[in-house]
Amino acid sequence: MESASSGHEFLFGDGTHCSTLRCMINKLKSSDDNTIEPYIKRGDISRWIRDALSKKDLASQIKSAKDRKSIIKKIQHHIEEKKGNVMKDMYKDDLLAPGHRTCAGCGAAIAARQMLKALGKNVVICNATGCLEVTTSQYPLTSWKVPWIHVTFENAASVASGVREALDAQGKEDVTVVAIGGDGGMIDIGFRAFSGALERGHNILVICYDNEAYMNTGVQRSGATPWQASTSTTPAGKESKGKEQWKKDVPTIAAAHHIPYVATASIGYPKDLEKKIKKALSIKGPKYIHIHSPCPVGWNYDSSKTIEIAKDAVESRMWALFEIEDGKKTLTHTPKGIPVSKYLKSQKRFRHLTDSDIKEYQRRIDESFKKEFGT
Repeated sequence: MESASSGHEFLFGDGTHCSTLRCMINKLKSSDDNTIEPYIKRGDISRWIRDALSKKDLASQIKSAKDRKSIIKKIQHHIEEKKGNVMKDMYKDDLLAPGHRTCAGCGAAIAARQMLKALGKNVVICNATGCLEVTTSQYPLTSWKVPWIHVTFENAASVASGVREALDAQGKEDVTVVAIGGDGGMIDIGFRAFSGALERGHNILVICYDNEAYMNTGVQRSGATPWQASTSTTPAGKESKGKEQWKKDVPTIAAAHHIPYVATASIGYPKDLEKKIKKALSIKGPKYIHIHSPCPVGWNYDSSKTIEIAKDAVESRMWALFEIEDGKKTLTHTPKGIPVSKYLKSQKRFRHLTDSDIKEYQRRIDESFKKEFGT
């Protein structure tokens, strides 16, 4: 038998794997006792549920289970109890199917689910290489329930422009075309194509899920990496405080192309994100939405804290929620103004910062926010 768990997947000796409780139930039902019994005796299933899925209460219940029927019953009961959850019901008709390979707590996957809920089925997604692409489309499977095309880092927006022109030529102007990528696929490597599409005026929606580094290839710094964050290419140490440059202000750069709509969003505020995407769809011409998407692996925090950290970014003013319409910038959420230290200290990429460093960070954030929004 193989080791029971790897990352957020449960691996079986026959080469199959599970990454969700429902998948585990199906496997338990379809396998014979000889296949499953060793995992039960070693407590592997309980450990996987506790460590990989962060379901400690359920894990403790299953730990005492003696056979697969009782395990199935306990897992099923747990799932049934969660059916009344408001957020679960909100996404029961997800257009991004479960079972993909994103890390537990992945902000990009959450962003995709929220995005697709607002976009609906009448859409074509042009997805740049990156975390979201490689984890949702491993051949021969896909998690996308809408027309979707994988393109390279460099040209997601160019491909979206071509798709738009082709659909228009067929009289299918009602189909939404979206170019989506991470900060590599949009902010750095794919920026030329992104800028070109905006400048040409194509009727497309460009979305960046911003996890603030090249997470897919080893957590290298990007133009979106925050000041003083430690990455694999800007490691903090005796001679360095991490990245030396401030985060690239891409929403303002996008607005400088004189496009009709630009907005920022956060996975911590799904209603705000949904509202902005639907608003973008009502506007003809190029639109841009920049979604803040925390990454538990690259930022180094517990995967259960993703939404909490996303909200702290907004409430501490590290990430502002706003719209730019025809050049006019408007704040869409007034932050509470919690200390920047709460946000920074929740992630190990900032653990090298001293109290004086954090104080300077707070000063810069306050100064920048006041300059932008007058408050």
